[in-house]
Amino acid sequence: DREFSLGLASNNRKILQVIDEAIKRLNEGSFGVCQDCGCKISKVRLKAVPYAWLCIKCQEKLEHK
Repeated sequence: DREFSLGLASNNRKILQVIDEAIKRLNEGSFGVCQDCGCKISKVRLKAVPYAWLCIKCQEKLEHK
């Protein structure tokens, strides 16, 4: 149980960091722009994952590596 709880806490901490980065991009005016290719991230993707930093195409490339 303890290992499971620690894993959850670590995962939550990572998600909070990603959300903080998304807020910084929002303040800088670069929110919704793929950090890899520079294209706009689709509204559908941002609704599903509001803290997304990659477009679907670049996310798929990253996952295949």
